[in-house]
Amino acid sequence: MNKRHSKPERQAMPRRKRRLAAFAIGLALGGGTAMAAEIRLNNLDVESGGGLDDPAPASPIGGNPGRTRGEQARIVFEYAASLWGAVLKSEVPIAIDASFSTDAHECQPEGGSLGHAMPMKMWRFQPGAQPAGARADTLYHVALANALAGKDVDPGGADVLMRFNGAIGSSGCMEALQWYFGLDGNTPANQANFLNVVMHELAHGLGFSAFNDLAKGEASMEDGVAVHDIYSIHVYDNVLRKYWHQMSSGERVSAAVNDGHLVFAGPHLKAHARLRLAEYKRTHTAGAPGMAGQAHAGLDPTGNVLLYAPRTLASSSFTHFDPRVSPDPLMQPFELAGLKAHLDLDLTPSLLQDLGWQLHAAGQKLGSCDTGVPSWTPGGAITGANIVATAKLLARTSASVDDYAAAIRAHAASLEKEGRLTAQQASSLRPCLSPTETARQYARWHRNVDAKPLVQAGEHDLPDHPDAADSED
Repeated sequence: MNKRHSKPERQAMPRRKRRLAAFAIGLALGGGTAMAAEIRLNNLDVESGGGLDDPAPASPIGGNPGRTRGEQARIVFEYAASLWGAVLKSEVPIAIDASFSTDAHECQPEGGSLGHAMPMKMWRFQPGAQPAGARADTLYHVALANALAGKDVDPGGADVLMRFNGAIGSSGCMEALQWYFGLDGNTPANQANFLNVVMHELAHGLGFSAFNDLAKGEASMEDGVAVHDIYSIHVYDNVLRKYWHQMSSGERVSAAVNDGHLVFAGPHLKAHARLRLAEYKRTHTAGAPGMAGQAHAGLDPTGNVLLYAPRTLASSSFTHFDPRVSPDPLMQPFELAGLKAHLDLDLTPSLLQDLGWQLHAAGQKLGSCDTGVPSWTPGGAITGANIVATAKLLARTSASVDDYAAAIRAHAASLEKEGRLTAQQASSLRPCLSPTETARQYARWHRNVDAKPLVQAGEHDLPDHPDAADSED
């Protein structure tokens, strides 16, 4: 189980029932991109009158047009699903059970849990039966196992459970904090960006998490045999000079708190970290003596990215980037208001790529029109994904095709003004925003014609899950 906190704490998940309904269906890319991931979200709060069903009035904010608190929260979920769906490739839809409830969360007046996520199942491929790119006798998050296998290895169930704290700002629960439901990354002071937290937790549910007992140095046990997960086998201690699966239990106990020496040793992450930090150095340290070393904080001497391994074991240990990584990553253990996950996922996709996920780095399509803007760029930019996610939201919520066309063109102009689009990309995008193409996009997405219910309303049990120090946030 993974949690995002205003400060690290722990909690076991209780068993409870919720009415279940589907929302945000049909978020796959259009235009024949069969490998793009379709993320389907199932609303666990339906008919509850709270959370994602909260009718409290709200004013549109930061690009979120919702008119109630529940609608705004649902739009954030939809937008996050569309962003990740544009970045990842999978022939199998990814099913997410989602809740924004006010119960079953850690709450104190000054701290507590923002949210948590976990895969609904871990999958192990048998020797000789593993698909290309997968390891046998290794635990995979089920959504990734589906993507690797090209089929649903566990039909009928959700792949990820995500629950977020709807009680923030109420009496006794992080009273000075409020959720920000805007989609623009302009998070006000004393607010937590709901989109950033959803993007963070979804990454955990898709693979950025592990299943060990860090206090005992033990891996998961299956049929009496220790089985390592795909995340953990990439973890390396550069003092012991051993990978996690090569260590003894005692060595793992020490490595988990070996601050500054526990790293994620994946080739994609390492290569893309150099690209990202070189760009950061170029843009942030020019003419600033003594800053060059700081620009590369968060890497070990060989260029591997540090993992969070404080000397006292914490609930967020092992499954996050170290807070010293610069610029600030989405997957560090604490919520940071300055993150802009709607435009940049930093090194998170690169780590998922090392786990086995395929990423969509080609030109993003709007319907059948190729914008020429990459969905994802090594180093983290997701400008193409942002364009399609925004286009779908605007098309669904605009009153007319003319309103939609004006809004998506204005969004493209703002991306170019901010330097998110090169002149060449802006030029290649322009034909996809013509009257003919915007009319096609509006017709396709305004009524959400791609919607295909994944799960009908009905009773649904949330699973019991043991508390685990290494897999919480």
